[in-house]
Amino acid sequence: MASNLSEEQFRAWNERMMQIHDNEAFHSTSNWLVRSLASQRVAEILRLLKSGPDDTTLDVGCGAGIILNALNAREKTGVDLCTRMLERARIRCGDGARLVESSAERLPFEDHAFSRVLCSEVIGHVQSPETVVSELHRVLKPDGVLVVTVPASTRVVAIKKLLTRLKLYNLLLGSRKQGVYCPPANDDWYLHHFTPRSLKELLERRFDVQEVSCIPNRLFSIHYIFHCRPKALPAAMPVATPAVVPAAVPCHV
Repeated sequence: MASNLSEEQFRAWNERMMQIHDNEAFHSTSNWLVRSLASQRVAEILRLLKSGPDDTTLDVGCGAGIILNALNAREKTGVDLCTRMLERARIRCGDGARLVESSAERLPFEDHAFSRVLCSEVIGHVQSPETVVSELHRVLKPDGVLVVTVPASTRVVAIKKLLTRLKLYNLLLGSRKQGVYCPPANDDWYLHHFTPRSLKELLERRFDVQEVSCIPNRLFSIHYIFHCRPKALPAAMPVATPAVVPAAVPCHV
């Protein structure tokens, strides 16, 4: 598990994780159930974000640009730390989005630069979630909308371990040999496991949480999606101290 890494170490670790956990494949070549859950999550994100033709929209941790490409906005910006994923995003989005290689813990944008901000399936993989939330608040307009999503990671990991122990994991989720992407059965990518309560507590330091949506449903949730509005914070409120992260690098692909 990565913690307290240097800039170079964290970037290298993130690149390794993105090679093992191919987020793009979840949407394209995974088992039908995994693809269905991914599709439901994207649809609910778009509904809650409500990005329109007058909005400036930022996708923090945009990956291969799947959600970024689906957004309706006057200006679309994607940020990711993984060069390989940004190359895929450039192919998918073309000139329709600005792409920047940067850490979520140090966003290279001015204060209140965006009317809509999305941070999907990212906050559990960073060294300092508190710093990320502070940055999301800083770059969002006072009347803007934030959407944050996390997986029910402890539940997902428990299911994976059970299926592996029963020797059903590859049988149910397919294998690469069959041309079906089979997500790794371990939890080595998670630095933090969030519950709806713990994420709500973190977000409410700087945001009003207005709605929480569960995918596929509240009885058995695999993803939690939070719709938030920024709070007006006291001028003396301290800013979270960033972890050691890479500085922003423009993406030239």
